[in-house]
Amino acid sequence: MMIKFNKGYPREGGCLGKARISYDEKKDILYIVLREGTEERFEDISENITVEYNDQGRPMGIEIFEASKVLPIRARDSHVIT
Repeated sequence: MMIKFNKGYPREGGCLGKARISYDEKKDILYIVLREGTEERFEDISENITVEYNDQGRPMGIEIFEASKVLPIRARDSHVIT
């Protein structure tokens, strides 16, 4: 089951205008999309958090592994998309 959240987010510098958040319950990974594009590189900023960057060095996405141990994720409070 995949849980997805959409939240309006005013951004500058040509971003999408919305951050998209999805949670993979089976893999326990939360992914935050900041902007579309191709990942050029990534950086592990902590044990369970990875930031992906585009070719201009701008953050594109954030992955949080073992998300349920770090964040209060509850499927019943979210819009579920299968």
